[in-house]
Amino acid sequence: MEIILQERDTEIATLNSNVAMLQSSINDAETYRDSLLVLLEDSNTSNDELESMIEAANNSILTLQSDLVVQQDLVVEWILRGIDNDFSNVNLSYADLSYADLSEAD
Repeated sequence: MEIILQERDTEIATLNSNVAMLQSSINDAETYRDSLLVLLEDSNTSNDELESMIEAANNSILTLQSDLVVQQDLVVEWILRGIDNDFSNVNLSYADLSYADLSEAD
């Protein structure tokens, strides 16, 4: 009977050791989970910041595309005026023509 009690005590000690190891593993897993949660929160913040930056960049692109269309229209207008030699109603008050060759201009 004493041998059986010693065997049971050994089994209990082994089981207690296993429980301690499992508790340690649980603590490690909880610590790892907490650090992953922090990383996830940081990632969500970074994601929000990136989405905001992308939206700002898209708005800039739309503005630049709009400006480009206006500038292209002006270029077309000036080309047509140049072809037709029609510069009537053109306001050159603030134009810098210091390097323009106007020797053949009328």
